Amino acid sequence: RRQSHFLRSSLQPHAMPKDTKKSVALWATALCVLLQVAAVSALINTYAVQRIAGTGAPGPTVYRGPAVDSPIDSFGMRAHPITGEVYFIDGSCAISKIDASGNLVVVSGDPTCGIGPIVDPPLGKKRGPPAAQEYTEIYAISFDGSGNLFVAEYGLPGPVWKLDFAMDTTTQIGTIDRVYQIAASPDGTKLYFSGTFTNKVFQRDVALGTDVEVYDGDFNTFVVSPDGAFLWGSKLGLTTVSRVEIATTTATIMVGSGASSPVGTPNGVSPGTAGIIPAFTSITFDRRGNLVIGSDNYIFYYEIAKDAFSLIAGNGATYVEATDLDYNGDSLGTPFSVFDVTASLVSDVIYVDFYDNVNDAGFFRSLTLDLPDAIIAVAPASLAEDSASVATFTVTRTIAHSFPITVNLALSGDAMIATDYTVSGATFASGVATVTIPADVATVTFTVDPSADTSYLESSETVIVTVTASAGVYVVGSPAVATLTITNVAQANGDPHMIGFQGQVYDFIGEAHKIYNVLSDPALQVNMQLYLQRTGEHSFVPGPVMQKLGFATMHHQIVIDCGGSLKDENGTVTIDGRPLAQEGSIALPDDKVTIVRRSLNTNAKAVGLGGNDHVVGSAHFVMEGLFEFTVYFIENVGNPHRPDVVSDSKWHRRFLDFNSVLLDSERRPHGVLGQTAAPVS
Repeated sequence: RRQSHFLRSSLQPHAMPKDTKKSVALWATALCVLLQVAAVSALINTYAVQRIAGTGAPGPTVYRGPAVDSPIDSFGMRAHPITGEVYFIDGSCAISKIDASGNLVVVSGDPTCGIGPIVDPPLGKKRGPPAAQEYTEIYAISFDGSGNLFVAEYGLPGPVWKLDFAMDTTTQIGTIDRVYQIAASPDGTKLYFSGTFTNKVFQRDVALGTDVEVYDGDFNTFVVSPDGAFLWGSKLGLTTVSRVEIATTTATIMVGSGASSPVGTPNGVSPGTAGIIPAFTSITFDRRGNLVIGSDNYIFYYEIAKDAFSLIAGNGATYVEATDLDYNGDSLGTPFSVFDVTASLVSDVIYVDFYDNVNDAGFFRSLTLDLPDAIIAVAPASLAEDSASVATFTVTRTIAHSFPITVNLALSGDAMIATDYTVSGATFASGVATVTIPADVATVTFTVDPSADTSYLESSETVIVTVTASAGVYVVGSPAVATLTITNVAQANGDPHMIGFQGQVYDFIGEAHKIYNVLSDPALQVNMQLYLQRTGEHSFVPGPVMQKLGFATMHHQIVIDCGGSLKDENGTVTIDGRPLAQEGSIALPDDKVTIVRRSLNTNAKAVGLGGNDHVVGSAHFVMEGLFEFTVYFIENVGNPHRPDVVSDSKWHRRFLDFNSVLLDSERRPHGVLGQTAAPVS
């Protein structure tokens, strides 16, 4: 039976009897056209390999205890589309599976029917639940998307059965003359089949029992695409894979050149001398809609969207080994070759049926995709609440698979999203979010931008993002938690009120027109000049406010002036006496200083400890690694007791306000604000 899956020929009108299975190795050597190819670069997807059934030695199947301890005689395997369990043709007369506990379970038929010559079975066999079904010679099986199993027996004609495990029923859906292979459509309405008497593939309408030819091309193995629109298959004797559009019966070669071997090498595989690839013998879809392709000595992976053909396992010898992977100490000899492959549709696992054609024995192995660790980090780990910078969170997978993955995140911490910060690149809802890492990429980022806060007596706040589990997609690695600390900033406001670098709150009462030192440091001096706000010819707002802020660096002087009391006396920014335009910026590399001026028009914006202020502009001063100041131009018109109301008065009450950030936590400046940088004991 087995060699016809490898070597079917139109010159051989009758199937070989079972007792000729031992000759398959010789037939394979004599008839398969071999290709000399260079070593194929391994996929970035790597796999852990484990034997899950069979001992590799002949003998009766044991249905009690682990499947790995029992000999096994399989003639094809398929993974259940919903549970992921492996079902296989057990001998000739039964269907068995490996259950979730790793044990062998007979689900249909009688595995003790024995081995003998192929007999054309009569029609009208016993019907009933799958467990009670009787078979003579099972030759092919296939699942539809709902988990119904189609079973085809070999004969002239051979019956075809539909096993509905959910309803516990068995239904015959006609016969096929000497079936070779079957493949069910995902919706279960169509069954595709080929026979040893023909090179064609037919489509059977399961409900009507009618057959239509869809391909005349001698497929050695074929499978239906997940959308049911295409057949994918490999021609006898060639390392090519073709796609047949079922609606039009149009065939397109997708892998290989289509020429006879050794010219017909697969895409991405160049002629060479490192090994040999026999013709493809089995093909299946995995959960990602890509193809797993088996040959005698190799297992390949074809990513359809990328048109990428790569090696999963195989070393060119008769006995297939996964590239750069061990087999958990198994040492089962060299007569074994790949007979069939199937893939789980619920997890990243590929199952391989290895068979010893000489001793009539085999075993199954699983190739489970190595899962990456998912980790997270943030830089910088601390930002001031009014910083011009953002914090970047980086989510990393330790293996950059050839497909995208989605990472689950949980948000916590005492900082409030939308109030204390905003997020770009990820959407958090009810404290959870997901980010997608693209195919072939290891990392993805999103940013957190702290917001200016109106509650100035609060302590530092945190944004905590944690990677949470996603079974079968990744392992939660370390670090799994990234914490951003949003620090409160030192500010001066209004009279001016002050908040120190350590959160101290105090008033500085100075005299109008006097100059006071705000911050004194070897690299920077910051002074402020106070004045009284005028509301009329002879009226003023009690209490001085800031009119000017001066920044003296080693090489430059910057003066920020709020402007005068009259309508047209607007604020200015000058560098060494030269004005800086609105929306302008300048870099002073000799002092590592950058200054950016922006115009704003934000009504009723609360700044500092003040109330409703009309912010008309800002100037952002940064001395790299040391200090950061954001200076606000405040302009109010009219009633000083109603600063939110703008009138037509010619008198404009202008003043400055600022936020200051100490970028070097070890810095110890002086001045009425700078002295607050020292830790509070």
